[in-house]
Amino acid sequence: MQIKNLIHKISRKIGFDFHRYSADHFPELKRARVIEKGNINLVLDVGASEGFYGEELRETGYKERIISFEPLADSFQSLKKRSAGDDKWDCYNMALGETNSEMEMSVSGRITSSSLLPMTETHINAISSSATVSKELIQIRTLNSFLGIGIRAGERIYLKIDVQGFEMFVLKGADRIFDQVQVIELELSLTPLYQGGPLFIDMIKHMETLGFMMVSLTPVFSDPQTDQLLQVDGIFKRKG
Repeated sequence: MQIKNLIHKISRKIGFDFHRYSADHFPELKRARVIEKGNINLVLDVGASEGFYGEELRETGYKERIISFEPLADSFQSLKKRSAGDDKWDCYNMALGETNSEMEMSVSGRITSSSLLPMTETHINAISSSATVSKELIQIRTLNSFLGIGIRAGERIYLKIDVQGFEMFVLKGADRIFDQVQVIELELSLTPLYQGGPLFIDMIKHMETLGFMMVSLTPVFSDPQTDQLLQVDGIFKRKG
């Protein structure tokens, strides 16, 4: 124990520390454990950006199907390159929502902050690079429209949604697949970051009504000036 404490002290003095590579310390391993326990054979990666999430799934041992959705043209091209050669990873150049439609999307200087909803001053003040730099017309479809096409009957689904305030719209367009969804992973805002986007407490209550309980919570985004925690990632598992 003394040797272990000495190693920690030395490593901390040079700006590092060491932890066991386990689900208790690393969110990606907690996700992998939830996927394994849930016998998941389809991950719906909504808001895939450049494909890092799908890549991480593969690196942590997930070998079954992935369907990624990304509306922005440049990000989608990076996603396609990252998924190339993986015959169990399909990609669609579109956003998901409550109805099939078209909308103009605000492209952020920090690409992962791009949204279909207007950004608040709180977000821009926290990270000035998040400000909108351009607009892009995108296609929106519902997850329901993929039932029987991309989504097969009987598949056990892990639904990941990272859509910058548009989460509730995605869920409303997915009610016909809920009986197959075993786990939902959501980005949750603790303070308004996108106009009209739901807050943490709203989504917690909604997950409860859908029959899901929280099993993981990970800090994502804080204001570097005030240290206020602004966003977290939550994983919700079906009860029972």
